Amino acid sequence: LLGCGVYVLISFNPFKTDSTADVNTYLIGLYVIIGLGAFVVLVSLMGCLGACLQSNGLLSLYFFLVLVLLLAEIGMGILVAVEKDEIEKQIDATFSEFLNEYGSDAAGDAYINAIQDALNCCGYNGPQDYLNFKHITNPPDCWKKLEMTGCKQRIEEVVKDNSTTAII
Repeated sequence: LLGCGVYVLISFNPFKTDSTADVNTYLIGLYVIIGLGAFVVLVSLMGCLGACLQSNGLLSLYFFLVLVLLLAEIGMGILVAVEKDEIEKQIDATFSEFLNEYGSDAAGDAYINAIQDALNCCGYNGPQDYLNFKHITNPPDCWKKLEMTGCKQRIEEVVKDNSTTAII
């Protein structure tokens, strides 16, 4: 978590401006991931130190913190499973909002383009999304390739393909 969060923070920032609330959400999410990673590292070091010193107090605290982390992970898994439809609605709404503002918000355009490049997709439901919005005067090049898959389908595929890995 720590290494992945730092890597994403340093190398991948689709936002070119600090003026939008989405940048703050993006950064807060990254800092939470980095903080959790640092916490896991500290708990692991505490466990190693407790084992080396043969300290019952440190090992008990280590066991308690690992148990808390495990229960939190199980709780998050249950929450995601229960709130799957709500999470999907939030993703739909956010992506639609960015598409509605495409061409007028450079940060949002960068966000959409980064997702489309990373997932090799176009639009949310497909390239026809760019044809539905008359205010878009300069759509991305992918809209010309009508056979491309929409990002919604690609996101679902990525989540489905990686859900077992994420659970482990």
